[in-house]
Amino acid sequence: SAQSPAVTEVVRAIGQTIASEAVIHVQGRSVAALADHELLVAGVGLMHQLKLNSFARSRALIEEAIRRAPRAAEAHAWLGEWYVTAVFNGWSTDRERDTQMAQDCTARALDIEPENSFCLTMDGVVSNNLLMRMDVASQRFDAALSRNPNEAMAWLSSSVLFAYRDDGAEAVARAETAIRRSPLDPFGYFFESLAATAYLSAEDYARTLELADRSLAKNDRHLSTLRVRICALHHLGRDAEARKAAAELMRRQPDFTVTNYRQNHPAADFKIGKNVVSALLAAGIH
Repeated sequence: SAQSPAVTEVVRAIGQTIASEAVIHVQGRSVAALADHELLVAGVGLMHQLKLNSFARSRALIEEAIRRAPRAAEAHAWLGEWYVTAVFNGWSTDRERDTQMAQDCTARALDIEPENSFCLTMDGVVSNNLLMRMDVASQRFDAALSRNPNEAMAWLSSSVLFAYRDDGAEAVARAETAIRRSPLDPFGYFFESLAATAYLSAEDYARTLELADRSLAKNDRHLSTLRVRICALHHLGRDAEARKAAAELMRRQPDFTVTNYRQNHPAADFKIGKNVVSALLAAGIH
């Protein structure tokens, strides 16, 4: 309710505290010393920090959660998301192997709970982002939303699918729906990052930049957000800022090339992908 700002702040603080306290609690403790409920919350929290050492630790925690509760479908789905993030953030040393691992994890999650909307969503993410099977991804997202219309991650992930297919209006509608479904999400930077991609597809570059900047202010280690920001700056005619952002991207991911983007990104052959490529080239990335 708009008339309850104090309640809103309390709820936001609770969500952020649960996430951050779990991460703090696991520091310096062995996996065996952690309670079952702490493992997955902390594992997901560390994964979203997007620091390489925290990211590696997050996998160990999620895998331990699975070892203790092998029938916990969502833990398998989160492990699949870990492999997706490893590939997309440039940390994978074997893209083909990690793609197969992601696929295996979400398939296992659906074997356990075929109707689970979150597991369907994560399987769709793997299909869209790594396998470039947009048809399969669309089926998974539709199935997730038919089972749970309030699944924020399904709205958010499907917005990316529509953005990649150059349907900017639908991408924006779905991204905004996702944010309304989870307005106080402790990982709000992720929602804003993917919403920026939706607005990029709609060629609303001012709104794209606004969302990218908001996301990066909360977490500046999500590299795809930097790419979106470069594209927005370029198309707004702010080329000096675009070049500065490109230099920052290359500092963080020195092996990134436009050639690799063209070969591996699911949107590379669509208009949005071509707009990104032109912006990257203009900003000095080759």
